Amino acid sequence: MMRYRFLLFFILILSGCSNSVNISKKNTFINHADAYFNSYAQRQNFTQFIEFYAEDAVLEDMVFGHKARGKDQITAFLNWSAGNFAVLDEQPVLVVEDKIVDSTTRTVVARGVFNRFNYASRELGPWRFLIVLKFDEKGKIIYQQDWINYTPKSDFTGGENLNQQY
Repeated sequence: MMRYRFLLFFILILSGCSNSVNISKKNTFINHADAYFNSYAQRQNFTQFIEFYAEDAVLEDMVFGHKARGKDQITAFLNWSAGNFAVLDEQPVLVVEDKIVDSTTRTVVARGVFNRFNYASRELGPWRFLIVLKFDEKGKIIYQQDWINYTPKSDFTGGENLNQQY
């Protein structure tokens, strides 16, 4: 009888550990998503920001029509040092207003706004956005899909049609 109680107790302990590991894994990618958007909003340390991406990550900007494959291309595309960027009105670069999380696929969909800013001596924004992030088991971004309402539209047309799979 004592042996069965011990076995039952041991099984319960193990199942509790398993749930803790699952919760921990789930929280890890959510925490990484929150840290990613916080880093993006602060726009202070580009090297730290790029570390959120896996080496073989893919970023698709659906409106601009650009696909960056791998961390090097993503780094070149997002290059924070280009254009003499400056945030206006002492606001963060972006604000996430809503977030949907799918733990099964480690996907986060964030909706929000890029606040007004100067870039290449032009005032731009505010721009509404929808950003989809997919994470690997280590909490690195493996896929990003941006839907950003760029304005003025005349500056952002002519990109590749990413509606077609290739």
